[in-house]
Amino acid sequence: MPNIRDLPNELLLWIVSHLDGSAMFALAKSCKDLDFRLQPSIWRYNIKFQNSNLLHLAVKDDNVDLAAALLQHNANMNAFYRGKTPLMRAFQYSSTAMCELLLNRRELDINIHNQARETALWYAIHYGNYSMVKRLLEQPKLRVDIKHKHGRTALHLAVFAGRIEFVHLLLSRGSNPDLQDDSGDSPWAWARQFNRPVMKMILSKDPDSDWFLGTQSSRDAPLPLHQAVAHGSVAAVRRLLRRKDPALDTQDRKGYTPIHLAIECNRPEVV
Repeated sequence: MPNIRDLPNELLLWIVSHLDGSAMFALAKSCKDLDFRLQPSIWRYNIKFQNSNLLHLAVKDDNVDLAAALLQHNANMNAFYRGKTPLMRAFQYSSTAMCELLLNRRELDINIHNQARETALWYAIHYGNYSMVKRLLEQPKLRVDIKHKHGRTALHLAVFAGRIEFVHLLLSRGSNPDLQDDSGDSPWAWARQFNRPVMKMILSKDPDSDWFLGTQSSRDAPLPLHQAVAHGSVAAVRRLLRRKDPALDTQDRKGYTPIHLAIECNRPEVV
């Protein structure tokens, strides 16, 4: 009796096409050779019967080759698994290569939201780095002011998190700082409420202007360079250092200069 491993590939795949999922997976696990030969069949089964959840696993493991293979077999890149799409998960795990792969697909629904009213943009602002957020904002179909939970936009989230560089990116993409959430608060109102002087300067000016120039509006508010250092915003620090007088020796209320504050806040990238 011939060994199944010795069967021609065409005959092997015909037999596998008549197996249920558990039998197929058991056969694949029986030896490395069969596992390799049956991979396309396993992918197709997963896409058809398991909502393409292998794509989510590939994203989590940053396995770009597997993700690309699954997409070539028409995996559903907008399918949810535990409340996230593959793109949301790519931002969660800060996978730049995976984000690039997914963002280049025509079938991507860039504005899809989950039951918690979170979108890929929300995940990008919450987890992403500057280059990943910038790349997402380059997508022409992206709705930059799409409403999330409680009617809040990505700009609300960026202001709340103190991410100065994200605020600038969102404004340059056309985000509205006066758009109110369900409680009637706008990102501009949040910048005032949370006492963020740099953001107030950004939100009150044209985003293409030199948005870090200006005077300190309150003696009790954090100094712009100190605030940028505290939040670890390298882009903001660089822009402030281009000023004629970057105030490197200026002390805040606790007596810290910007470099002392960077050390205190464990911001080696700023130091």
